[in-house]
Amino acid sequence: MIGEFFCECVSVRTDMTDIIVTSAWARMWCLAFAVWVACKLITWSFIRGTRSGFIAYLAWPGMDPTPFVARVSNPCRTAQLAQPGTGWKPVLRGTSGLALIALAGSIAHPLLCGWLGMIGVVLFLHFGLFDLLAIFWRSRGVGVEPIMQQPLRATSLADFWSRWNRGFRDLAFRLIFRPVHRRFGAIIATLAVFVFSGVVHDLVISVPARGGYGLPTLYFLIQGIAILFEKSALGKRLSPLVRRLTMYIALVAPLPLLFHRPFVLRVIVPFIHFLTRCNMTIPALATLLRIGGVMHFGILIASALVPQVLDWRAELRKLAPLSRQLVWVHGVFIVLTIVALGAIATVNAPQLAVGGMLGRSVCAFVAIFWLARLALQFVLFDPREYLTSALLKLGYHSLTLVFAYIAIVFAFAAINPL
Repeated sequence: MIGEFFCECVSVRTDMTDIIVTSAWARMWCLAFAVWVACKLITWSFIRGTRSGFIAYLAWPGMDPTPFVARVSNPCRTAQLAQPGTGWKPVLRGTSGLALIALAGSIAHPLLCGWLGMIGVVLFLHFGLFDLLAIFWRSRGVGVEPIMQQPLRATSLADFWSRWNRGFRDLAFRLIFRPVHRRFGAIIATLAVFVFSGVVHDLVISVPARGGYGLPTLYFLIQGIAILFEKSALGKRLSPLVRRLTMYIALVAPLPLLFHRPFVLRVIVPFIHFLTRCNMTIPALATLLRIGGVMHFGILIASALVPQVLDWRAELRKLAPLSRQLVWVHGVFIVLTIVALGAIATVNAPQLAVGGMLGRSVCAFVAIFWLARLALQFVLFDPREYLTSALLKLGYHSLTLVFAYIAIVFAFAAINPL
């Protein structure tokens, strides 16, 4: 059984390797990563930081390295940066993005599939994962700003682009706007920033698609001209409602220039199909699901140590009787839920791997359950004072890997049509 599973996985991996090497979407991600690394190196060269600070800076998508040079040491300020109550929003947005990607994979019309898939990727990355990273770093005393700062609340086009993708905005302001503004003024500097943005997007979008050259640059040039009009004497006379309407027209109407047809059909659609139509066999997926089911019981064994490590007996005495009882009741129900999920996945792994509405619904619930738990691991909990031994540290980080494994495998089973 193990040998067959290994051969199946090797076959799947070989097929995927061939797809990745020859695909346009892989070239897109490689170009995007190369540009990102180059920008990281350039922005880091402007400051004096430590090697550990640079490594931490690489784990953040933004382009402002200063928070990683001067970390917050005041505990009150660190608590203020943490904002633990906002963690559920990026989880919800990221999950919605994954759902849109799954929906896009089931749509036959290529353009509709591509556009829905792009929206899903943006929701998952920019509004989900990147926000979770911001909360994580802020909880560690690093004062990073979220990449997306509620752009839909913008009241003008200039306001929108100041809120959208703050990482690129910081980079363009430092490298383009500031030096050009000194020599040629605000108008030329504004146009230079948007032309620079267009060229970068042409590199990442048009080059992998091998078509549509210059259209992303034209899109951003339109944005720059629209902002200059917005800041002109005539533009300032517009009412807030007209200004906001003009903003949406300028953003949406020329959008096919940015995400042009060659890019959608040759890059995005194959990428969505790769994510949602992987050729893994049912027995291999069933084995992965069964392993995830067994891991649930391992989680319970580790969780049994929590009351002792956290000294619940003494800590819960401080609570009122009803509050203490609610803690234990909720804990018991969580244990029963984990037992049920583990038993269902272990016993019914082949049925879950086959698919169907019921099987996908169960897998989706398991994935969301543990994805939320994994998010809390990073954005809410701070167990450092309790990890007093190497064994406890190993156990804590092993649990993190287990949560990630279960969430990924069951999410894959939920969205992947075999």
